[in-house]
Amino acid sequence: MTMRIDPISRAYEAYKSQKVTPTKKINSVSSKDQVEFSSIAKEFGSVYKMALEAPEIRKDKVESLKEQIKSGTYNVKSEEVAEKIMSQFDIKG
Repeated sequence: MTMRIDPISRAYEAYKSQKVTPTKKINSVSSKDQVEFSSIAKEFGSVYKMALEAPEIRKDKVESLKEQIKSGTYNVKSEEVAEKIMSQFDIKG
């Protein structure tokens, strides 16, 4: 009668007979993780912060303007628009 050795048993015996050597302990690293944001991410963050700090929308004024635009009675003087734009950049005409 022949005794058959299971291949899994042989693999187990091979691993069991290997000599295990302890690993060396690694000293903890004293440096800290750092994150650096791109200029686009920084700009987005500042725009987002400004949006959060912006005053709430005046719904009554928005509705009034919508009605004026819809009815064709909304008129803006181009000089006023230009002055407002220039004032944003401290440009005097």
